[in-house]
Amino acid sequence: MFNKSANSRKLLLATAATLSLFAFANVAEAGARGGAAWQNKDGGTTAVRGAARQGPYGGTAARGRVTKTDGEGNAATASGGAFKGPNGASGARGGSTTVDANGNATRRGGFAAQGARGSVQSEGGTTRNADGTYSGGRSTTATGVNGSVTSKGSWNSTDGYSRDVTCKNAAGAAVACPSR
Repeated sequence: MFNKSANSRKLLLATAATLSLFAFANVAEAGARGGAAWQNKDGGTTAVRGAARQGPYGGTAARGRVTKTDGEGNAATASGGAFKGPNGASGARGGSTTVDANGNATRRGGFAAQGARGSVQSEGGTTRNADGTYSGGRSTTATGVNGSVTSKGSWNSTDGYSRDVTCKNAAGAAVACPSR
């Protein structure tokens, strides 16, 4: 149907290119956005849109999305965004969704951010089948000066939800996770 990884790579490259334009611009504040849509060779529609902004204190952000249908009931969309704050913090996110004519759907996404006090990254996805069954999972790790915590969750229509959490101290040794 669609090459999901190629669409995601193209979107992330376009977002990074737009963001880099602002990194080298010698302006105090600026912004741009736009979009287009057209009939594609598969008998469907392709639509793209994006935006980028540089704030008055030097922070930058960009985002974009591409959506494609094929005229046979299949659709795919991918989106991404990134930012860099004036204090050096930065982050990015990306995601994609596909739906086929039979009713199957897949969603994948992730994000990462880092700053002076630590970092966080997460990725995961879910698949729903036309018969109503589903499965998915997500892994998230947050790291700070005192250590890290990793949470791995998974779910499916048969067993429900399960989660495993691991904590480490600043030296990287496993420790008991704090209770809520």
